[in-house]
Amino acid sequence: MVSQLARLNLGTAVDEENDELLQSWSDLLSKYEITRPGPIAPYLDGDTIKDCNFCLDGTRFKEVTKFEYSVPKVTEECLREIIDSYGRMNWWPSMDGVPKAVNAE
Repeated sequence: MVSQLARLNLGTAVDEENDELLQSWSDLLSKYEITRPGPIAPYLDGDTIKDCNFCLDGTRFKEVTKFEYSVPKVTEECLREIIDSYGRMNWWPSMDGVPKAVNAE
């Protein structure tokens, strides 16, 4: 239902989400002294998604290409590995939640 309503006025929905997230994102980067957030960003460009179908599951692609996932199921452990690697590159706060400046002591 929300998805259908958002499609009616996608531009406004995207603008509202960006307004809500960008300040929090900036605060997070400042708090944890992240100067290069890498490939992660909360900004969503409305033109990028305006003609997209968000209800795809990939079944047809897998059937046609015989594609197999190297990680067939996303687990907490997989996500923690990714977040930990982003923390080592200073793209994201460490999992312990302590800013880098505090960890350095």
